[in-house]
Amino acid sequence: MAAASDPIEEFTTLARQFVSVVEDATADAEPGAVGLLAELIARLYAAGMRLPDVEPSDAADPASLITDVHGETVRRRLGDLFGGERRQDYDFVVSEDNEDSRGGWLTDDLYDIWGDLKDGLLLLDAGVNEKDVIWEWRFSFWTHWGAHAVGALHLMHVLYGDGTMEGMEYKV
Repeated sequence: MAAASDPIEEFTTLARQFVSVVEDATADAEPGAVGLLAELIARLYAAGMRLPDVEPSDAADPASLITDVHGETVRRRLGDLFGGERRQDYDFVVSEDNEDSRGGWLTDDLYDIWGDLKDGLLLLDAGVNEKDVIWEWRFSFWTHWGAHAVGALHLMHVLYGDGTMEGMEYKV
């Protein structure tokens, strides 16, 4: 599999596509929207692994540019897209040596991925140093949104496999 020549451009393009699909999500969205989200998450995960390790500038960390109203609108749209029975929670054991487990809601995973990516896109569009945004995206890949991507893909895989998401497949 050939990687894009510019991992930053590839990641930014995928982030814009993912954010657009999430922000346009509605209960009556085309059936393939959920499958498209799954594909974009997988591609974003792979692209996130290829983000370069850059040094951030000495500038202070910029505050989030996502408004509460925008965030709540997106959260509501994701809930509508999946409906009650599709906002399934999941639970998985972190390790056999540790009885602690982690879990969550698919819609929360998608929202958290959206939030981290959207923040970076807004900052780039506002003229913030690109290296600072890339550093944050790479850092949050390993500490936050990457784990949510894996959780979302896992649950979507299970739900497609058991027929729960029948009819929501992405058709090429």
